[in-house]
Amino acid sequence: RKKYNGPAPEPRQAFMMAYDNKRKRAVLYGGIAGEKRFSDTWEFDRKVWRKVSDDGPGHRMAAGITYDSKRGLVVIFGGMSEGGSKNDMWGWNGKDWKRIAETGPNARSMGQLAYDKSRDRIVMFGGRFSWPNDANDTWEWDGVSWKEIKMVGD
Repeated sequence: RKKYNGPAPEPRQAFMMAYDNKRKRAVLYGGIAGEKRFSDTWEFDRKVWRKVSDDGPGHRMAAGITYDSKRGLVVIFGGMSEGGSKNDMWGWNGKDWKRIAETGPNARSMGQLAYDKSRDRIVMFGGRFSWPNDANDTWEWDGVSWKEIKMVGD
């Protein structure tokens, strides 16, 4: 087992991390450590960590994250920031963060995202509106807009 020596993100929790399959890098964004809030983006290519941006969705923690292979974007939705929960959506293309949706499902943190490649949809389930109010809903984003998916019996 090798010990890694070199620059790396500061210790933190509630960060977002996904693997960019096209660029072959793990992408880490945001998080919190005590009173310190992070808005930095780091990438790891299996050899070194590189800080690649200080711009983007602002100080953010506990957002949903996934990799959209059709668009080549690491995508985040929601999360906690100054002023509370968010319901915006951002994409990282390896150079810049760009807002890709202004609105969507109700603002929340900890919503879980996954990309369904066969249907070209980002699927989100649940999350937390506020303590102890958790979401129990499912949404899909088709690259243009969000749509709630009602379950049988709802």
